[in-house]
Amino acid sequence: CVQDSETRTSLLTTQTDEEGKFQFTPPQQAVQQKLSLLISVDSGDGHRGEWLLTADEYLSPDNAPSSALQKDRPTAEVLDIEAIRKIVQQELQRELIPIKQHLTEGREKKISPRDILGGVGCIIGLAGILAWFQSNKKNKKKNSADR
Repeated sequence: CVQDSETRTSLLTTQTDEEGKFQFTPPQQAVQQKLSLLISVDSGDGHRGEWLLTADEYLSPDNAPSSALQKDRPTAEVLDIEAIRKIVQQELQRELIPIKQHLTEGREKKISPRDILGGVGCIIGLAGILAWFQSNKKNKKKNSADR
């Protein structure tokens, strides 16, 4: 589900593919109003994830507001700088996609057999400590009764 991050108004609903991935074109309303989008994914088995996608991240450099031009610079120089900025921004966005995906996947903590064994070990350890305390209580009562 794609929502306006401020109002939580649903703008788009879609399905993931077999690998849990999806692509979408930002809704026209979001592009026009430069809305930050909240992407919500519900796996159906109790797991839910959310990701904030700001307007700067999904708007192409052509749609992004241009910086104020300095009047003392010639137009050709400004165009060259703007062209360079667009190229750098496009390349950064392209290079950051795998990093963002990796960070998103890292947020989902999966339970491993090691985690399960660690939990069982903690329970057994706590049970052993409890048994030791109860054994000490019985020994103290027995020693008191013997006197």
